[in-house]
Amino acid sequence: AIVTIGKDMTFRAYAQGAFRMRGIGKGQTIHLYIIPEVQKRIEQQLGMGLEGPAAIFTGRKELDVPAWLLINSMRMEGLQFFKLSSQEMHNVWRKKALAMLEDEVRQHRQGKGAGERVARFEGQVELRQAVHAFREPVGFDVPDCVPVVTPYVEKVQALAEKHGHLASEAHQQERIQAVVG
Repeated sequence: AIVTIGKDMTFRAYAQGAFRMRGIGKGQTIHLYIIPEVQKRIEQQLGMGLEGPAAIFTGRKELDVPAWLLINSMRMEGLQFFKLSSQEMHNVWRKKALAMLEDEVRQHRQGKGAGERVARFEGQVELRQAVHAFREPVGFDVPDCVPVVTPYVEKVQALAEKHGHLASEAHQQERIQAVVG
């Protein structure tokens, strides 16, 4: 049986795939198929050529592949944590924005036409900002040179500053600070 190791594979996927093979332990063996790109990643991340505690590369695929897959699993969990934290932070100001918009609708729902309801947003900066809290840019500019990488923490801080006016209460600020750090 062959198990192909991919660059985004996690230990869980590897273990499930190997477990579902028929006849393992009854004479059938598993052969690992590792493309050169993944082999380089394994060697780099396990510290091939290094000495001391930083080097866990053994040269034995049956040991190195699971070790690398565990590292990959941790990396994927970290990325998922960042995404969920970002969504939680967006949720803080979106709750406030939604409450503002609902209040506005309750106050101005009687007998007005669609044109009048839309026109009320023209003079209300806060209402327009509340609507913008739900917008996410779809298009991205493609620079003509190598862009300078902005650290994730700086991006999150910029978002918190941009929408800070929608998170004025202490518990909202605490949740944002828990994400920003």
